[in-house]
Amino acid sequence: MLKHFINKVCGKILFSPRIMICIPSQVTEVEKKAVIDAASQAGARKVYLIEEPIAAAIGAGIDISKPCGNMVVDIRRWNHRHCRYFIRRICCKHLIKSSRR
Repeated sequence: MLKHFINKVCGKILFSPRIMICIPSQVTEVEKKAVIDAASQAGARKVYLIEEPIAAAIGAGIDISKPCGNMVVDIRRWNHRHCRYFIRRICCKHLIKSSRR
């Protein structure tokens, strides 16, 4: 599937693209390596991983390089995540699972 999207975006070009992939914040090193390997095999020249809360903050227009604290809350159907980060680093992250109703 990654190869399909790379070909759809880049077309038939001679060089491989650099790709940034968003991953959950509680991912293990083995899972990170698997994502990097899958993207490399799909045709990526370089793979960058970014955690979901940082990507959400950048998408919301928060300047993550400023020395001030911010909090991102991700509300999903069965669990909620909130992360506090300070100068490009996540300093506290929690996952709250809610019961099905």
